[in-house]
Amino acid sequence: MARLSELGYNYLSPFFIFYTKFIYNMSFKSALTNPENLFVISLLVLLIFGSQGIKVEYIFPMVLLNAIVLLIYAISVRGKLIIPKHFGIYVIFILLLIFNTIFYRGEWRYGELFVSGGLFWLVFYNLPESILKKFSTMIIVFGGVMSLIFLYNKLVGVLVDNSFLSLSSPPSEMIKHSHIGDLWTVILVMCFYGVTKKSTLWHSILFIIGIYFLAVSMSRSAYVALIVGISYVSYRLGFEKKFRGIFVGLLATMAVIFVFVSTQKSTLFSRPYFIEALYRVSNHPLGLGMGYFIEISSGFEKLFSGFGSVSLYAHNIVLEVVLGMGIFSAAFLWWLFRVLCSLFKDKKMDILYSAVFISVLTNFFFDITYMILSFVLIWFMGLGLAQRNQQPLKELDFSKLFKRQL
Repeated sequence: MARLSELGYNYLSPFFIFYTKFIYNMSFKSALTNPENLFVISLLVLLIFGSQGIKVEYIFPMVLLNAIVLLIYAISVRGKLIIPKHFGIYVIFILLLIFNTIFYRGEWRYGELFVSGGLFWLVFYNLPESILKKFSTMIIVFGGVMSLIFLYNKLVGVLVDNSFLSLSSPPSEMIKHSHIGDLWTVILVMCFYGVTKKSTLWHSILFIIGIYFLAVSMSRSAYVALIVGISYVSYRLGFEKKFRGIFVGLLATMAVIFVFVSTQKSTLFSRPYFIEALYRVSNHPLGLGMGYFIEISSGFEKLFSGFGSVSLYAHNIVLEVVLGMGIFSAAFLWWLFRVLCSLFKDKKMDILYSAVFISVLTNFFFDITYMILSFVLIWFMGLGLAQRNQQPLKELDFSKLFKRQL
């Protein structure tokens, strides 16, 4: 099997290059007359770059550029910047994370990931409806591109560098599952919600494709995330009879695939990292610094030889933050708790995008997808969209600086 960099593709398969050129050529004229088309294409390209295992620091400037341009556009259209609820707590968390990273010489990529997420939360809370209506289509197209790259890599036998943080890497001897299933979880949650409104042939096609990629990915965290996502949608809609059949069908399908995959690899000892993290968390009240979980993991493996395994990550976003920041992680935990309370108590929270947020969060509880930039962006995009009808924290008037465009 050849590595992607050895073939001269520099992390990206020909499918991405062809697709980018095709979209650019087809949309260039409309982009000149409608900048929103260009924004959507730019976001799509950002998601593709952020899903290939490329180091976050290389893509972070691209994130900042997209966020700044989109925020300026949103403010110019609306005449104001609207701050979403719970954003203040999140800013406090970011400041504590920066302090922790400096003090403990932690890895800046964690800060870059969370800052990127926060910016896109703010962006998608403020963007005009005309762009937001294209969100679902953008995610489906993104999933299609990743699936093509996945199939290409699988058929040709290409190993993607840093493949454990790539959405398009197939399972291998080193990597027991693929993250392509995690991405299709988001798409299938959106499809399930769409079926509750009006079932179409496209929904059926996407369900068939999605279940295939969930199965070949062998990602049990994806199966659990899908179950949680569709369960949340059903809960918010009152478990209506008209979609109860497809709900039960998806639950049964995921249960069968979960059991089958569990026969191929360990279930009981698949996440020793949780035990490793809990074993050491009380010994580091101020945190280890973000990015130092491997010290705990390697120490635990030496102490309990044959039981644990060495890992760079805790495979749980909460444990990752708590171990890295210690008591300073309280701001993150409080923010997450407040957001989850809103998801279940505030009826103004959009059902579809709340389901996207909670489904991705569930994935973050059992996998390292919180280290993949594109997944973090989708998570926060979902939050921003979910809160659109919620009472904002604050509104900043910029009407004097920008002419309001209707």
